[in-house]
Amino acid sequence: MNCITNDVADLSLAPEGTKRIDWARAHMPIMRSLIERLEKEQPFKGLTIGICLHVEAKTGVWMEALTKGGAKVVLTGSPGSTQDETAAALVKDYGVHVFSHRNESFEDHVRFCEQILRFNPDIIADNGADLHELVFTNSEFEHLQGTLLGATEETTTGANRLREDFKSDKWSTLIINDTMSKRIIENRFGVGSSVVDGIMRATNVMLHGKKVVVIGYGYCGSGTAQRLRGMGAHVTVVESDSLTKLEAHMEGFYTSTLKKALPDADMVVTITGRDDVLRKEHFELMRDKTIIANAGHFQREINLSELKERACKSNCVTAHE
Repeated sequence: MNCITNDVADLSLAPEGTKRIDWARAHMPIMRSLIERLEKEQPFKGLTIGICLHVEAKTGVWMEALTKGGAKVVLTGSPGSTQDETAAALVKDYGVHVFSHRNESFEDHVRFCEQILRFNPDIIADNGADLHELVFTNSEFEHLQGTLLGATEETTTGANRLREDFKSDKWSTLIINDTMSKRIIENRFGVGSSVVDGIMRATNVMLHGKKVVVIGYGYCGSGTAQRLRGMGAHVTVVESDSLTKLEAHMEGFYTSTLKKALPDADMVVTITGRDDVLRKEHFELMRDKTIIANAGHFQREINLSELKERACKSNCVTAHE
């Protein structure tokens, strides 16, 4: 097996990560009861579980449950969301093999996913279908199609990729998390709250009175729109599906097209799970200092290369003038 044991930012951060995990566990009564049960029953004894998921405190509690249930756990995160303290604590406290950094690039992320699969996991739990993509497309890991006992995918974006790109209905070991409880509790309320929290932390702006365009009104988009409205923002929804657009309208949101909505926006949030939702022609419609945020799983919803090109040109013109 050509793999290293761990790749985290700094193991000395573990004590702070332990505090984070302890705090999260104190607010997760169902997981606490599961940890007690799994520790007694040891259902994962002898199994290796490979996981791609945001490496943060709540994930840490799940990793604790799996390890106490007997599993050998190998974990990687998603670019930009890793808590380095939590990653260090999982290595130190629970013996999890962690490959994740807060500031990792997407290239690092792919490399870390490859490391996960080099452990030849018996089960994989995926977040965005990155592990699955390697199993389906990389010859080094094709053998896992015949050896995996089970596989799961938790995100809507990942589910779309599995169904549309990889025709995963032929793979009997795969379970896609399409439950209504997931859609309502995690997508609508969990994602909605975390998106607003993330925007406010990143921008340090007050949302009250801001004109915000939310692109996409699925469960995640509707939850985000509701939370933004709850913070006093004036929310306009852009949605391609006519029935879903009608739903947004009936729930009290302005509805419009990108062409009409973008010129007046203070903030634009993409949350569709699709590529190139915002492109050059859209950036040209926006005012200077419009805040652009992506709440979908991958950053590809916003064409960053065209955005950077547009930003460079704007800066150059301003400097010249």
